[in-house]
Amino acid sequence: MRKLTTILIASLFVLAAFSCGGPKKQAAIAPADTVDYSKLVTHGPKKRIAIAEFINKTQYAKGRIGTQASDQLATHLVKSNAFIVIEREQLAKVMGEQALGQTGAVKGETAAKVGELLGAQSLITGSITEFGFTQGTTDGGLFKKKVQKVRAVVNIRAIDTSTGAILFAENGEGVAETEDTQVFGFGSKSGYDETLNDKALNQAIVKLVSNIVKNLDKVQWSGRVVKVTDSGKLIINAGQETGLQMGDTFTVSKLGEMLTDPETGMSLGREPGETRGKVKITSLEEKMSICDVVEGQGFEAGDQIKMVD
Repeated sequence: MRKLTTILIASLFVLAAFSCGGPKKQAAIAPADTVDYSKLVTHGPKKRIAIAEFINKTQYAKGRIGTQASDQLATHLVKSNAFIVIEREQLAKVMGEQALGQTGAVKGETAAKVGELLGAQSLITGSITEFGFTQGTTDGGLFKKKVQKVRAVVNIRAIDTSTGAILFAENGEGVAETEDTQVFGFGSKSGYDETLNDKALNQAIVKLVSNIVKNLDKVQWSGRVVKVTDSGKLIINAGQETGLQMGDTFTVSKLGEMLTDPETGMSLGREPGETRGKVKITSLEEKMSICDVVEGQGFEAGDQIKMVD
């Protein structure tokens, strides 16, 4: 009789569990799994930025999670509407990301090349410094629970392409986990949940986005002269998509020489360039603008422009 009662009670447990949808795999993701883009405040025109493929410094998933992390950051920064993000294919042609992945370092000359050829004001590099997976099982007799957890730490650096100097460095941590519950052997018996990798990386990236926006907003916007026409007008590499408007005025300066420390070989940045004059936008297109000279002379393609406050 007692045995029958036990079986009946156990059956009721199983019936109750499955009547509520049955034991399931549940993902327990930290609350901040996305960015509230409406709270990101920026000033002035959109800055052009480039994002290098991140380096995986861990022993896990070689060749995959670095790409995942940099793609996620690019997606969030595009959605922020604060930047014009340069496509990775263009960046790879300029700087050779394979060499970057082997060394994890960016020389000042390389950053300057990204600025000159792609018009990027900042180059963001990153690395996954920690990536770990843990799994635990709790056996409660009637119930068994398996918990899988992934933890990721991502470090990023933003480099000024005009000077080669590091503007700022940040790191973010992300954790994602799932639970598999079984009742009397019924329920999920799945293996490793590959989606945890993406979710943990996303958590880490999300924690970086607002600081990236805030720090790069402090950097003065700049652009380049693409061409000086025969009639003396200047064509610059920014237009409507950047947020420029008719009548915006800029100072124009010659790019200073990139200086290198003779002892260490490290880039020290550019020396200040000679100011050539001022120009004003008189015609706007999507990706470029045409400017009239307000004052000055001797303008050349490649000169740097900065907005007059």
